[in-house]
Amino acid sequence: MGLGNLLLQDEGIGVHIVRRLKKLDLPENVTVIEAGTATLDTLLIHDKITTLIVIDAARTGHKSGTIYKAAFKAAEINKLAENLSNNSQLSLHQLGLAQALDIAKKIGRAPEQIRIIVVEPEKIDYSLELTEILKQKIPEIIETVLGEIKNAVHAE
Repeated sequence: MGLGNLLLQDEGIGVHIVRRLKKLDLPENVTVIEAGTATLDTLLIHDKITTLIVIDAARTGHKSGTIYKAAFKAAEINKLAENLSNNSQLSLHQLGLAQALDIAKKIGRAPEQIRIIVVEPEKIDYSLELTEILKQKIPEIIETVLGEIKNAVHAE
């Protein structure tokens, strides 16, 4: 699931990545979802997700283009929500991700596993284009996502 706002330059990295993933030959049990900023709506219409891989941008204070990974189980959604709400540098819709996952958990539709891939943006400003730093990182981000897909498919 790619999160982000395409109108805000590097903030849209998740959407840019899933658009490229849609062009690849992925295992048939993998669904590529372009959520944008509609996290809750997207989660609620896609039931039976066992592993959710989220790609998004977040300011963490590190070098632009840095890629971070984290994994949580459904039982840890409250921990995820707490971590996201304690970091004021996260993008606006990421708190929505934690809330959406919490709601999905409460109604019995939360994924068993949540894997998050976060990319440090260089610039968040009005533009449809990614910065050069993030454009250059696209192959590495895609390889990271493909690795997580491979791990998720083998774990099922």
